[in-house]
Amino acid sequence: AEALAWLVDQGDRFGQFINGTFGAPRAGFDAVNPANGEVLATLSAATQEDLDSAVSAAGKAQRKWAGMGGAGRARHLDALARVVANNARLCAVIEVLDTGRPIGAVRDHDVTQVERQFQHHASLARLIESELPGRAPLGVCAVILPSRMPLAVLARKLAPALAAGNSVIAKPSQWASLSALLFADLCRQAGLPKGVVNILTGDAAVGESLACHEGTDMVGFAGSLTAGRALRRATAGAGKGLSLEM
Repeated sequence: AEALAWLVDQGDRFGQFINGTFGAPRAGFDAVNPANGEVLATLSAATQEDLDSAVSAAGKAQRKWAGMGGAGRARHLDALARVVANNARLCAVIEVLDTGRPIGAVRDHDVTQVERQFQHHASLARLIESELPGRAPLGVCAVILPSRMPLAVLARKLAPALAAGNSVIAKPSQWASLSALLFADLCRQAGLPKGVVNILTGDAAVGESLACHEGTDMVGFAGSLTAGRALRRATAGAGKGLSLEM
């Protein structure tokens, strides 16, 4: 009931999450419960304009975020861990409805891991200046998420990127986007500075456009071998950092 109430609160329709707010919903695709084929929500397909504004927002936010220092970022990561813990049941149910994974595995493993990732990287952020002097963040990170365990993978990729002073634009799988949109809402509740985390929804072409955008400095990908190879070719020679988990 809580999960359905959250979807209803959002109007069962989602726009892009850019610079701390959800934009107006537009044409796109359905989020479907794989267990019974029920449509859970309507999601928007990101346009080139959405990509440009997300990259611009992330770029502006990144400079302030990096300037905040490790201790400042750690406070925000701790706040995120607390908000996830306070909404653990909602996170688990949304992930189950959207991916069809068993509730026990999601509740006891995935959601717990999300909370721990942010706690752990908050601790690392506090040590970054003393333990890794002279390190600088890369800038804007594009993170492309898989349809399998999307929430756990999101945390595993976002927490280190944020701790190091990067801003992030995440593109969840078109088959499992709801937990990333819920996470966007939790970032807002936790008071994360606007533009530090942005979420764009759409198909694989949106992910590739995001990865190839001249304003992104690093690409973190988790997904199929075929998609990973395509991404490697598409970004070759662009001078971006690339992390492939296939």
